[in-house]
Amino acid sequence: MSRISEERAIELYAEFRRTLPQAPVLPYAPYPNPFANRTFDPFLGQVFVQVANDVLRELANFINEFGGYIRRLDAWRWVQRSLLEDDKLAVIVEHVRPLAVLCLNSPYAIRGRILHAVCSVSQHASHYYRPPYGPSTWSGTHANFKQAQKLADRWNAWPAVCEALKLMNGESFSSLTGEYRNNHHHGQPRGIAIGYTSEVKRVAMPNDQESWSVGMRQPLSVEDLVVPLGLEHGFALSAFRAFLGLLEEQIAAAQET
Repeated sequence: MSRISEERAIELYAEFRRTLPQAPVLPYAPYPNPFANRTFDPFLGQVFVQVANDVLRELANFINEFGGYIRRLDAWRWVQRSLLEDDKLAVIVEHVRPLAVLCLNSPYAIRGRILHAVCSVSQHASHYYRPPYGPSTWSGTHANFKQAQKLADRWNAWPAVCEALKLMNGESFSSLTGEYRNNHHHGQPRGIAIGYTSEVKRVAMPNDQESWSVGMRQPLSVEDLVVPLGLEHGFALSAFRAFLGLLEEQIAAAQET
């Protein structure tokens, strides 16, 4: 790791702060209050309201944090362009790489959070569907796509949520980012901005013969990450809005009972 003086590190951070206002601000997820001026029964209804308010707030917070991370990464991208080797290495190690790792893992995490939110509100809204489909066997912990569909597919708004979620963390994002998230969790990811990594891959051969390729992988360029990350942020906003549509349908059903 490059060693620079404390004074120089402060100067570089000051340059980042001067650059940050020039970085585009991504759209914010809203903080709606769909329960305003509505009343619910004092037991099941209040639990439903509490759960829904919690997931709405936390989803909006996470998506907006993601947008902030991308903006900071973008600003550091501009700062590092004009730096000499020691300064650039220090900025990459201390700021760019940690932000990039956080950003690259966020789409998958947000998608999982939305699936959990769908399960959470749909479990409680099941009492308001006509005819009610009874208590769920979901434990309230881990949620996946299959579980979300099982709990929410009776609602008219579910297909829009489903389609929006399919766009998140998809094959295009995986390809553009060197399958970083998957390899970060289950293998050896490529470096970010610095550091070549070795790669040994099995090559398909006829007649079940075995062959391997050995090579090196270039680090991911920060220049190439900002655009796909911005697209993922947009997909996250769309999925959040679709989820809000599902929740509003469930709230309307609760008001009719």
